[in-house]
Amino acid sequence: MKSLPEVPISAKEMWRAKLTERFSEVTVATSLFSITGFNLVTGCEDGVARIYQIAGKGEGLDIKPKLELETKSGPIQCLAVHDITRCYNSDLIVGDSCGVLTMFCNRHILSRQSLSAEKDSIICLTVIQDNDNVPVVVCCSDSGVITAVRPNTLIWRLDLKNTTLPGGNKQIASAPVKVLCLTGFYMTDTCGNRRLYLLAADDAKRIHVISKGIIVRCLPTPVNITAMCQGRIVSPHKLEPYVPGEESPEGEQIALGGDNGAVYILDKFDITDEYINTQTPITRLKCIPQADSSTDLLLCAGHFNALQVYKDGFVLMEFETSDWVISIDTADIDEDGTEEVIISCMDNSVLALKINCTESGT
Repeated sequence: MKSLPEVPISAKEMWRAKLTERFSEVTVATSLFSITGFNLVTGCEDGVARIYQIAGKGEGLDIKPKLELETKSGPIQCLAVHDITRCYNSDLIVGDSCGVLTMFCNRHILSRQSLSAEKDSIICLTVIQDNDNVPVVVCCSDSGVITAVRPNTLIWRLDLKNTTLPGGNKQIASAPVKVLCLTGFYMTDTCGNRRLYLLAADDAKRIHVISKGIIVRCLPTPVNITAMCQGRIVSPHKLEPYVPGEESPEGEQIALGGDNGAVYILDKFDITDEYINTQTPITRLKCIPQADSSTDLLLCAGHFNALQVYKDGFVLMEFETSDWVISIDTADIDEDGTEEVIISCMDNSVLALKINCTESGT
């Protein structure tokens, strides 16, 4: 990894906590069920979502759950917080190992939807504002079925095993394929319209570009992609070939993390050569915008005991962790105008970091 020592950067640990109940996913929420302040939400192996209070100004975490919500199903694999009902406060959506998607509104179960007849595990989910500006939950099972729903309503379903490639009759797969990661992707078309797409990376080295339940493109990738995030990762003039005046709008790049440790950049549906390489599988990526710079900080975690921070293709720092990082989230928990980083690790520890980067604009 190449380092860029002339960029001053530091990471200060704000607090650290060790939770009792085993979890597989963590996120930070505000305005959840009208609970005041910032809260840490964990999806646990016993099928319970636990909500912990973060003290005012981000001073610490109360390790006694403020609220426990039973899904009455299997271990939680993924979760999201979003105002799916449009009832003023955010709702909680969780997917579990029994193929059940449970939505909580105002601390109660709003809906429970079984999305797989074979009870395949729901391994990832995201909430998007579709092109009609309506919130939709999209989730993937470990057998390659992608489903878009609203509470108690199926919007569309896509089985990668029984789908043909765009513009042809060739079937995508003759056997089940596993979706490894999923994200919404906003891109401005040639007419200046900003459109939403879904990107679903499978275990056959492909990214499926989906619009309204239809695969519009199928992009081959050098390796299996296991993590994705959207942001301003690399300056447009550093991309090849660079054509002045045809740059992607700001923030419309996707960082693609691979199972070989490499990160690639998706720009206008083109995938660049290797951008950086951690030398070990990547599981999480997250961008932090920098007000005084044209590119973001890129946070990277994987099969190593550290959180790595990159910028413009260089590693700025590594923050050592007690175990592999399994989740990364950002929120301005101390309300100072800049986002802090909250990470969780496989040993059930959670910690908050304040990362300061004083690089001048580029």
